[in-house]
Amino acid sequence: MRHSLWCPVIRDHRSNDEGVPFVDFITKHHLSVWNDPNSNPTFETTRAKSWIDITGASEALYFAAHTWQVTTHTLSDHNYFEYNLGEMDVAERIPRFNLNKFRLRKVAQKIADVSSTLIDQLERSASPEDLDIFVLALTATIQEVRATYLKYTKRRPKTVLWWNAELEMLRNKNSALKRRFTRTLDPVVKADKKAAYKICRAKFRQTLSIKRDKSWAEFCREVSSLNEYVLPYKFVRIRFVVPL
Repeated sequence: MRHSLWCPVIRDHRSNDEGVPFVDFITKHHLSVWNDPNSNPTFETTRAKSWIDITGASEALYFAAHTWQVTTHTLSDHNYFEYNLGEMDVAERIPRFNLNKFRLRKVAQKIADVSSTLIDQLERSASPEDLDIFVLALTATIQEVRATYLKYTKRRPKTVLWWNAELEMLRNKNSALKRRFTRTLDPVVKADKKAAYKICRAKFRQTLSIKRDKSWAEFCREVSSLNEYVLPYKFVRIRFVVPL
């Protein structure tokens, strides 16, 4: 199964577009191919070599700073893949577009204006070079529509750097105990659940305060190592104003 997405062009009796059905599959399911066409063969013997092993990933991992390479000199005919998924929190890097009826109408109108030209160009294509020109024109049209009418929205970055999995778990536990306490009707059981809720709430608040203060101390230490009279001094001066 050959295709220029994952293997180099090989001049022999076989077609270099054997992998078109698989390309249709990964396009339908919004996947991306990590293979490098210029890499070493993924399958290699003394008689032949090929690039039949393919690594696919979702769009979320595609936007991460991933790495991929082939490791040779293994004990198998199939070479090993070494890849790094990149950044851990990749879900937020998925592109999101702010769509509404006005923008969708604009997109539909733009595509309708150029559809006849693109269809005519496709029908007049008589060689692979003509198809490549058509694909380039179609890609340019899609990119123009996206840049003009589709507004790209970015999620706000996490401003609380000290929030971690421990605080998340304590908050969820605290919320669950609070729900159980408020929904209980039996006075005896409700008193026990109230006590458990208060203990968890106190632990959550204490842990929250420790994490916040520790993060602030580390930030002040880093900034003070550069110049102690720049940012920390301004913060303290604004918060504690000395009366004249």
